[in-house]
Amino acid sequence: MVVTTPQSVTAGDFNGDGILDLAIADAGSGQLIVLQGVGNGTFNQVQGEPISSQDSYYVTATDFNGDNKLDLAFANSCGTECTGKTITLFLGNGNGTFPAGLVQTVGNGPLAVGVGDFNGDGRLDVAVANSVDNTVSILLQAPTATPNPTSLNFGNQTVGTTSAPQQVSITNNGSATLTITSVDFTGANASEFALASNSTCSASLAAAASCTINVTFAPTAAGTATASVSITDNAAGSPQTVSLTGVGQSAAPGAMLSPSPVNFGSTTQPQPVGTSATLPVTLTNTGSAPLTIASIVFTGANASEFAQTNNCFSLLAPAASCTISVTFTPTAAGGSGSATASLSVTDDAAGSPQTVPITGTVQNFSLTTTCTSLTVVPGQTAIFTVDLAPVNGFTQSVSLSCSGAPALATCTVSPSSMTLDGSTTVQAKVTATTTQATGFLQPPFGRSDRNRMAGLVGLAGITGLAALVILPGKRRVGPARRLYGLIFLLCILATLATLPACGARSDPPGTATGTYPLTVTATFQPATGTAIAENVSFNLVVQ
Repeated sequence: MVVTTPQSVTAGDFNGDGILDLAIADAGSGQLIVLQGVGNGTFNQVQGEPISSQDSYYVTATDFNGDNKLDLAFANSCGTECTGKTITLFLGNGNGTFPAGLVQTVGNGPLAVGVGDFNGDGRLDVAVANSVDNTVSILLQAPTATPNPTSLNFGNQTVGTTSAPQQVSITNNGSATLTITSVDFTGANASEFALASNSTCSASLAAAASCTINVTFAPTAAGTATASVSITDNAAGSPQTVSLTGVGQSAAPGAMLSPSPVNFGSTTQPQPVGTSATLPVTLTNTGSAPLTIASIVFTGANASEFAQTNNCFSLLAPAASCTISVTFTPTAAGGSGSATASLSVTDDAAGSPQTVPITGTVQNFSLTTTCTSLTVVPGQTAIFTVDLAPVNGFTQSVSLSCSGAPALATCTVSPSSMTLDGSTTVQAKVTATTTQATGFLQPPFGRSDRNRMAGLVGLAGITGLAALVILPGKRRVGPARRLYGLIFLLCILATLATLPACGARSDPPGTATGTYPLTVTATFQPATGTAIAENVSFNLVVQ
């Protein structure tokens, strides 16, 4: 940078290398220009820092803050034609550079700066000559203490517990070291607030430095608590205060279940029927008092297909967790291919019972029919059909059977077993065969369940016997004797023939009339565990 209108210059070892450097107040550019000495009478420029919007007339170098590093003070003015009213203080870094300075308002038209300890406190102060209003401004070096923020709100906090710390930053914007005497809590509920161990404010704070005060809230009773943190120091306005507010809440347990919902299987990876899978559910006490657990159960349409084990005792401490291991074992076939239930935990927390919905996608099979009833007479055959379909890619072997057939009837399924291919519905034939009454000898005039031919022969025999008795014996000759013998033989046969018709034996009557529910059962036997069965029913009506 080219120096255009230099107004004043001061020399000093700004970077601590034992070689003098130069600081120039350049009125033309309004810049602080620092030139680093090489030691041979030449200088290298290392900084051009804006001083103010006014012309810079005077610069002086001294250690204002006692850190053994030279600082710079500038008087900013443009003479009688304008109204510059500031000086700028640059605290040196000790490496030849000066960060943005502190600006202080003084009288009108400052042209020169004098440095000295004017109040005997051991710190250098500044006197400024103001050319326009003919005054001298005395600036006593002093620290400042600026808290940020000026209030803290801790919200709701359970009685007997301690909040997370909240932070207040204290910044010394002055040119002198800030001496912190104490940090105290005052007010109605001062005892419920405390200084956290990670606070960084110590007994002194250098100019332009900051430190932090971390405050915690530990309510001892329910209700609103108020207090203030008070910082006593040597800055103007001491003590600086920060208002504190918090609300104490009575201790109570809380309960949270996660994850929610819980899903077993998917459409791409369903849970095979007859197998088991286990997923964890975590119960956490989110409250501030022990959680009392009364029961852990399943509810819902398919609750019986879920089971659980857990390491949750009857009491769960605040912030503690336990695990509920939920096991899904689909044991029913059906067309939906899904199972639903809820895990329910009954406890003494608000909102009890806490529930988690549970779903399972199942790979199984379905058995359906469009037939509801068929009517036959004894001796006829009824044919029903059933449809066996895989659900969610089922590819196992299923056996088929029929039950419920009445006496003197049969019910069979063809084929009696089949292996599904995961996508195709197959049909099976159900045959119900009845039996016709088989007797053909029955009484001619009597009940239909007697032997009609036996009755006729018996009747003929009785007639012959009567003829034998009634016909006169003396008139009978040789041929007649043969006739009588034949008649006698017929009587004996008739007697024998009529014995079954009297109740000693009867012919099969056939399938009795009535309505009979038939049930077709499709059964899958997994590698381990209980067989899985699906049923469908229809009526066989025999008239």
